[in-house]
Amino acid sequence: MGRLFARFDGSSDGTVGLEETRLPGVADHCIVHCRHTGLVFSADAVAQAAHFLRHGRFEHVAEPPAV
Repeated sequence: MGRLFARFDGSSDGTVGLEETRLPGVADHCIVHCRHTGLVFSADAVAQAAHFLRHGRFEHVAEPPAV
């Protein structure tokens, strides 16, 4: 919906720009690859939130190098 009414510089989930999620003083930051409205249904988002609540940081899994 945001793409209809707003322009984003850089990456976004269609509603919020990625740079808007990087705030000074946050304990950690992670990116969940899904649309904004899909966050509540995302198993990855739920797992990241639970990990953060347990450990005070998100689970950063090393991605395999691009081929």
